[in-house]
Amino acid sequence: MPLPEHYLHMKLSEYYRDFSNSYDNNMTGFLWPNSNQDLISRLNISKEERVLDMGTGTGMNITFLPNSNNIYACDGSARILELAKLRAEILSRRIHWNAKVDLRNLPYKDEYFDKVILTYVLSGTANPIKVLSEAIRVTREGGLIGIHDFASSQYKLYTGFGNMNLHETYFCAASSLDVEYQKTFITSKPEQTLILRK
Repeated sequence: MPLPEHYLHMKLSEYYRDFSNSYDNNMTGFLWPNSNQDLISRLNISKEERVLDMGTGTGMNITFLPNSNNIYACDGSARILELAKLRAEILSRRIHWNAKVDLRNLPYKDEYFDKVILTYVLSGTANPIKVLSEAIRVTREGGLIGIHDFASSQYKLYTGFGNMNLHETYFCAASSLDVEYQKTFITSKPEQTLILRK
């Protein structure tokens, strides 16, 4: 029997709080090289576009985003977001921060963003369908949602959905969207990039 979603959400918050100081070092060797940079370059983000880095973590994506006043970043962990703020300060980036956000219920208006980025977010949430549905809700009509994540459910930290993988999450939450780009990286830990147009 799957664990209740609220329990999974609480355990994930604790995990990211405790893991925050070593996150970058642990993840750098574990993730597909340059996947974040490749995804963001394919989104072709201009300085005028309003962009949300959803589940920003330590702000690894900030390095690849344009230096503009239209970049927003949110995460469920206030502690890990402090590291993202430090990264942005070092890079002299202006970011609109939102800490302790439930990614299943974002505090933004419908169709507020031109582009939304989720890198390694869906595999680390208690309900990836709700999270992707929220990304869709806050993306404007014609906007893009860029996703890079593990393709297989066996790499999920926690899940209330058994064997749900990235394709199943897409079909449950976003099958009405057009797939602009798709690439699978076949390794011992398969990963996938999807760019969806709303």
